[in-house]
Amino acid sequence: MWMRSCKAHKELYNQIDQSIKETHSHEISEIGAIPIAARSQSFFDWVNRGGKTTMIFSSHRSYELRLFADYFHFYLQDEEADGDLSESWDRHTLTIRVAVVPGTIGVVTARSTEVPVSVSILENAPEVEGLTGWDHVAEASIDVPSGTLIIAGPADYLPDATRIAVVPGAYRARICYGGLDTLREKDLRGDDHYHVLLWPQAYNPISVIKQYQDA
Repeated sequence: MWMRSCKAHKELYNQIDQSIKETHSHEISEIGAIPIAARSQSFFDWVNRGGKTTMIFSSHRSYELRLFADYFHFYLQDEEADGDLSESWDRHTLTIRVAVVPGTIGVVTARSTEVPVSVSILENAPEVEGLTGWDHVAEASIDVPSGTLIIAGPADYLPDATRIAVVPGAYRARICYGGLDTLREKDLRGDDHYHVLLWPQAYNPISVIKQYQDA
């Protein structure tokens, strides 16, 4: 009887999990007119504790996106933020490759075209190790009081932009930049790529962990 009850509960929660994914699938299935494949770890995990299977909420998720980085940047933005970065770009922000306004982080890219961007939502701050494979690493803070984080390029149609549900609050973002030295001089080809790690943390000023030196 207990096994039937446990199985029934597990099937129910699997249905809930699938329902959540289907509800948000349209939010992470396309960016503008560009179809993308977004990977997400299950919202629910099953763990064995003392011989008993227990369901826990999983806040660690990952996504693989392709963003059109028009004007050499993309951004992370709270659903309700204004997101105006137009007066934030100067020699300093272009050097550190990140700009911040309330509710928004702008990320400078090496190319003004479609670029690969991966996003990981974490429970805790990651270790500042294993960064040797990245050309540039910077951190910035963002408030997401709406509980919805938008990730998009400046030319994207905002209602269709990628949206990720998070617990409302303040977050720290670590942006890792790779392949910055792979650009061809006469065209837009290159192997630059970007990885954003996001976790709950109170506001802190922008910090550069690793500075890229242009050739």
